[in-house]
Amino acid sequence: MSEWLNRGTAGGRESAPWYLESGGVEIGTFELPLDWSVSDDDFQTALGQLPTLIELCEALDATRAVITLRATNADRSFQENFEIHQTRLATLGTELQEHGIRIGLAFEAAHDLRDDANYEFINTVEKLLAFQQTAGQSTGIVLDTWEIRRASCRERV
Repeated sequence: MSEWLNRGTAGGRESAPWYLESGGVEIGTFELPLDWSVSDDDFQTALGQLPTLIELCEALDATRAVITLRATNADRSFQENFEIHQTRLATLGTELQEHGIRIGLAFEAAHDLRDDANYEFINTVEKLLAFQQTAGQSTGIVLDTWEIRRASCRERV
């Protein structure tokens, strides 16, 4: 979506759908182009692009956004990271839902992603379900079978 956002910004809102329509392509889901690990000030600055993103989503008929929750965090404990994500997601989910865009939550499970981390975060299906249950009705779950497989393997796959 970042590429389409750049094209839509550079060439005008009308140019972004042209690329998809010319190839007969429809967007199933897209990763929200937001970095959830940044400070609150930086996150708020990034949300400044949200109106442009929403316009682009409407032009492309993109209604399913994905947020991939990282398996670990270098600076925040599980509880602190959980609360920050919930607060940000509540604001974002409400805004996107008003425009018909739903959020699917996904996770990264691989053990090698956790090797050098200070704090674990969402790295199992159980943690993902617990997170989603408190996230509100504007969210759902994206179950990637490859990530589930990786979660159950100690060796690198």
